[in-house]
Amino acid sequence: MTASANAAMNPTTPAAPISVVFVGNCQAESLAAVYRTWLAPQRGETAHWVPTFTNATEDGAARIRGADVIAMQVTDVDQVVSLADFRTNARIVRFPMITAFFLWPFSGGAHPADADIPAPYRKPFSHEFGDRWLDREIGQGADAQTLVDRYESLDVLAVVNLDRFVELGIATQKARDAQSDMSFCDCIMGQLAEHRPFIQPHHPSLEMFNRLARETYARIGCSQAEIDAALAHGRHSPFSLEEVPVHPRIAAYFGLRWAVPELKYHCPLGVRMTWVQFCRRYVAHDWGENLQRCLARATKTATTEEATELAAALEAAVSQYESAEGYGALGAIRRRLGQPDAALTAIEQALIADPMGWKYQVWRVHLLLALGRLTDALAAAEDVAAWQPHVVDAVLALAEAHFQLGDAERAACIARRVLATNPTHPYVLAKVEAFERRA
Repeated sequence: MTASANAAMNPTTPAAPISVVFVGNCQAESLAAVYRTWLAPQRGETAHWVPTFTNATEDGAARIRGADVIAMQVTDVDQVVSLADFRTNARIVRFPMITAFFLWPFSGGAHPADADIPAPYRKPFSHEFGDRWLDREIGQGADAQTLVDRYESLDVLAVVNLDRFVELGIATQKARDAQSDMSFCDCIMGQLAEHRPFIQPHHPSLEMFNRLARETYARIGCSQAEIDAALAHGRHSPFSLEEVPVHPRIAAYFGLRWAVPELKYHCPLGVRMTWVQFCRRYVAHDWGENLQRCLARATKTATTEEATELAAALEAAVSQYESAEGYGALGAIRRRLGQPDAALTAIEQALIADPMGWKYQVWRVHLLLALGRLTDALAAAEDVAAWQPHVVDAVLALAEAHFQLGDAERAACIARRVLATNPTHPYVLAKVEAFERRA
């Protein structure tokens, strides 16, 4: 007997909240995250994600078995987790995996020189950012000076059967659409020329994600007004901001008017590059060694002398790479050195490189407070807290802004709301206590 049926027979037993479980890959995870933040609380529900690409944990299996509604992703790729392995009375809502993999026919693999990168550092030319054509040429000892030019003018149609790639993409998307009783294939192909539908092979843009969310949430039972309100908060695709550059010959083949040569893509380490700039760094295997070494050092405790030296090294690194992560680390070091003006300058540079970086927005609030710019800090805090209401640091920054403006009662009220969902969080507990003492 389900929890809701048991509650109906025994009115003294409070009804358990309806459990909505999203099952699938990263697209299911993002649908679950948006639903959990903006829809589940208003609807008195809980929302969770269970991945299908790895064995289900005990918690994940229990969530599937106890779900009232399961939003199940339809994919043509073999998955580790299948609903057939579980006994459940849940109502099943299906939604398709959506993709435009044919925009990146060479994507995948790892750079031949990646093995030389020490283990603690990140490999920016692997997985979706890997390029199999360049890897092969580099591995065969091709001349690095001319390789980018050769690649830019490559007769792609002579190397890969793009027509067949597109044919397979359309066929598989239509099959997933049919199993889900949704229609995404025509939408993807119809938008391709004018709007970027995907930022990576399996990471849709904000507009395409919102379409998937609208269809899925409506099937779950959300009203149009509820969905509109939830999606109104989205400022960018809920996936990683990293965008895989599109080869100019691929762009020409598909008539992608948005993939202009000067378009700068968000690449690993918070660096923005054009396709040509990315390829040049790829061929040179410029993995940002000096920047990555500085970023690694920035996470460790340092003396004032060491922090001063690191700040100088970071200044040089970020001027070379224009890295949001680098500017963020520089801001943190400058703040640690008691230089709030210089720290704010660095954080604002990070936000130029990554306008959607909410953690930089939170840091900016605290720096504005430290500089006594209380009104500016409150406006910035209200903005980031409204956008990221589930992020403890964002909401507590708003509380801190009210506190410093003299409204300790309002600050305590905001902090108590955070405490309600984070009852053992030591920082939240300390803030609630501090605000309440002054309220």
